[in-house]
Amino acid sequence: MSKPISTATPATVSTSTPAKSHAPPLGFRFASLAAGVKEPGGTRKDVALIVSETPCAAAGSFTINRMRAAPVDYAAGRLPAAGIRAIVANSGNANAIVGPGGATDERTVAKAVAKALGAKPDEVLTASTGAIGVRLPADRIAAAVPRLVAALGDDVVGAAEAIRTTDTRTKLVFREIDVGGKTVRLAAIAKGSGMIHPQMATMLCFITTDAQIAPVALQTALASAVEDTFNTVTVDGDMSTNDCVIALANGASGAAALEAGTPYFDKFQAALVGLCAELARAIAADGEGATRLLVVDVAGAPGPASSAVTRLGGASWPGSGRGWAHGALRSTSRRRPSTCRGSGSTRAAARSRSTRTSSTPACKSRRSPFASTSAWGRSRRARSAATSVSTT
Repeated sequence: MSKPISTATPATVSTSTPAKSHAPPLGFRFASLAAGVKEPGGTRKDVALIVSETPCAAAGSFTINRMRAAPVDYAAGRLPAAGIRAIVANSGNANAIVGPGGATDERTVAKAVAKALGAKPDEVLTASTGAIGVRLPADRIAAAVPRLVAALGDDVVGAAEAIRTTDTRTKLVFREIDVGGKTVRLAAIAKGSGMIHPQMATMLCFITTDAQIAPVALQTALASAVEDTFNTVTVDGDMSTNDCVIALANGASGAAALEAGTPYFDKFQAALVGLCAELARAIAADGEGATRLLVVDVAGAPGPASSAVTRLGGASWPGSGRGWAHGALRSTSRRRPSTCRGSGSTRAAARSRSTRTSSTPACKSRRSPFASTSAWGRSRRARSAATSVSTT
């Protein structure tokens, strides 16, 4: 099915496991400011900082592009891991395809943040998005770090705004679950509008939670969530150099540790999938030039949904002359015909219905993580306009 996409520029703020507030997870602080990344003296917010008061378990999922940017190379080699304190992310410059200097610039920024926080450089991850092939102005960002650290607080929205490039919506989502009588919170921010395709795309997503969970278990939960959500969306068939999803968990909720195979881990996993699904759908709805959201239902796919999406037409459907986006949920069913239905006009993302085989002729379906998300009914206008740049 298709639905018109609003021309307004709301922020995606919602909760599917309804949160009683939009407070960030305990122990996390956020900040953002204008460091003039794209040009000296720029006034648009272009650097975001996420800090945990205590070391975190961290996990990540990254683009498979062979020309990965320096921040992706470093984080992919570091995660999953314990002991991560912060993520600093900039828009306006991708720090990609600039030669060996990219890695130097990436660590220069990390060292500046670590010094200001009293942490070690390897406890700081970086991320970048923006123009490719231009050296990152690491000195300008480093010079802004003391002000950035001084601004730390609970302004999650400001951090979400600072990582936007061509986005017309500020994307952030909150969740809450109960773990043994303790409230565990999740909050995530994301950016993405163009160059979106399975196996990651031009998107950044940072997830924070005060759950207590080991790095390997967090990696398991995150990898599964990404496969069923972000890896089932395509806008234009292009993959990027900088895409990443990073999750930090600091255990500040005081809840019992989440261990794979337990009911509370499954509950956390479900909340994580719902959070990622809502952001993935928001990214597709925000596709560059989008006027319709196309929903594709896939049944009987012989493999993962991300592969099914690509086989169903990639990003250029015959006769369209323009980019489409569509997605699907992982399917475990075999030897049943795949179906694709929907109509719309340019970009889209997707809800899917997957099926599985059983001993009876009828097959069972499981609920898509894209179904009935509340982003569409609870959006609000973003506080800053999108900026048109050549971006990743």
